[in-house]
Amino acid sequence: MGSVAAAVREEVGQWLPQPGPQTYLLVCPVREIFYGGARGGGKTVGLLLHWQNHAATWNNKALGIIFRRSYDEFEEVLRIAKAMFFPLYGPGIYNKQERRFTFPNGAVLTLRYLERDEDAEHYQGHSYNWMAFDELTNWPRPDPIDKLWGALRSADGVPCWLLLTGNPGGRGHTWVKERYIVPAPPLTPFDFVDRAGVRHTRIYIPSRVTDNPKLMQNDPGYVDRLRLTGADWLVDAWLTGNWDVAAGSYLEGVWAPDRHVIRPINIPPEWRRWRAMDWGYARPHSIGWYAMNPDGVIYRYRELYGWGGKPNVGSQETAHQVAKHVLKLETGERKVGIQFKRSPADSSIWDKTGTEQSVGDHFHKDGVLWVPAHKGPGSRVNGAHEVVQRLKEDSLKIFDTCRHFIRTVPVLPISEDDPDDVDTDAEDHAWDELRYSLISRQRKPKRPEAPDAGLKPFTQTWLEYEGDGKKTRYW
Repeated sequence: MGSVAAAVREEVGQWLPQPGPQTYLLVCPVREIFYGGARGGGKTVGLLLHWQNHAATWNNKALGIIFRRSYDEFEEVLRIAKAMFFPLYGPGIYNKQERRFTFPNGAVLTLRYLERDEDAEHYQGHSYNWMAFDELTNWPRPDPIDKLWGALRSADGVPCWLLLTGNPGGRGHTWVKERYIVPAPPLTPFDFVDRAGVRHTRIYIPSRVTDNPKLMQNDPGYVDRLRLTGADWLVDAWLTGNWDVAAGSYLEGVWAPDRHVIRPINIPPEWRRWRAMDWGYARPHSIGWYAMNPDGVIYRYRELYGWGGKPNVGSQETAHQVAKHVLKLETGERKVGIQFKRSPADSSIWDKTGTEQSVGDHFHKDGVLWVPAHKGPGSRVNGAHEVVQRLKEDSLKIFDTCRHFIRTVPVLPISEDDPDDVDTDAEDHAWDELRYSLISRQRKPKRPEAPDAGLKPFTQTWLEYEGDGKKTRYW
């Protein structure tokens, strides 16, 4: 640790790593590091200190690049980088047009944007031995990040680093959590095997505002101001790095695990039951089983999720294979005569583009029956409203065995195009299945109460009701 701190001290002057996470970041031997997880944790400073140490070690062989989702998001990175490097080397090291720092020792650090998946293809022939993605949860999918693995290489034998920072929330909350937070406790290296069978190691180093004493000392009102910006649970996520909630999610302030997630209960055979499905092959399919008690409370008590082992990647199973899974899961219920009536599914499964039999036909042939889910104009928004309404009324309960529902639905971000809908680029398959289910059992509005007797004959009200409150033949 001493050699790392000494190298940084020599090159960056007053910008020293603070004790705790920033120091852990600089001495960590793991080459893929997710760093941060909370607001005010000094992530950007830590990132730039790590780069400076890499540059001081490898001189003109150090080739680095920092990605953000758009150029506009580089403002904070640039501000801190200029404050760190200009006093030592002068403003001439930065080329504004190329967005590139060239240091006196020949090390080069480039700033680039990566807004769309296709943007990653522009860097396929490049070579970098230090690569960083700042605010990782701004990317809805890991695809563009994964494409750039090929650009992280060194013909000079320089160690290659992949550093990533981010907070809970954002469009990519689910996949980032699944990749870096769930596999192991913080500060614990864990391995994963890529598609080629090569083993890699990752680590999550959390950094919170309490790990940034300089901020707390120089701006003691920061936390108090932060508490004014949202609900207590939301601020808690920002301050503590709680990845079980999502800042900015569609269900922000509505979803409450302590109320909506329950341990499995015995469902009486007389309760109405059905299932719903959102079909997928390359993307996950999601099937949920539902039951309704006499009071109208709906329970999602089972799920079948076609997960390919990575967020938003499907299991690529055929309709016949999925139907076999469904029948197996329903064996016990079918034996005692329980039926699943009016089970809605994505209406696209009946499309026959280029085939004689649709996905729906294959399910029907295997004995798994579906009805088309309502997908008319406004159905997405109406379905979302129904979900929110039931959660607020506590008339929707989710068994804690529905792992993928709990993993994906509570953290779905709001659509950038429609604030009344979720982001369809996120892993929204269990959400769509839930919408189909609830709309299929949507409660009908109550009829107006019967008016008093003694109405004037043949008025509109008289035509609707007789004097005793019964409907007339004109109704």
